[in-house]
Amino acid sequence: LGYLIKMMVSQDEFECFSPLSTVELEGGNIKSMQDLEIGDKVLVGPNKYQSIYSFGHKLLEEDAVDKSEFRKITVVEQGRAMSASSVLELTPDHLIYCHGEDTPIPASLLEETDLLVGKNGEVLHVHKIDRVYRHGLYAPLTA
Repeated sequence: LGYLIKMMVSQDEFECFSPLSTVELEGGNIKSMQDLEIGDKVLVGPNKYQSIYSFGHKLLEEDAVDKSEFRKITVVEQGRAMSASSVLELTPDHLIYCHGEDTPIPASLLEETDLLVGKNGEVLHVHKIDRVYRHGLYAPLTA
């Protein structure tokens, strides 16, 4: 999806993506979290790509015993129809930047009135936030 997201992983908290989350690769292709590999160059900010050098977590769906909690965040670009919405799934402790803010907040504190920043700097309205549970956790680390 290409949102401006900062990922920080600690031993006590999982700040990850669900297996259904996707990321844009350099060149414009889209790849799911579960298919990412070391060396893939992923979008990390407006027109900025970085290589994946490791995974903080890569718990495949088939290896996961328990389901993990995620925030399913549906966003709509300002002035666009709901049919053009996009979805991002993050663990509740994953940090995300709101439009116009210098400090990220945990996804669990995001509200439906918040604004995010899209991959090209466009303003995205948080339309809906759901709590979902899925097998698998993915935390690609970039440099």
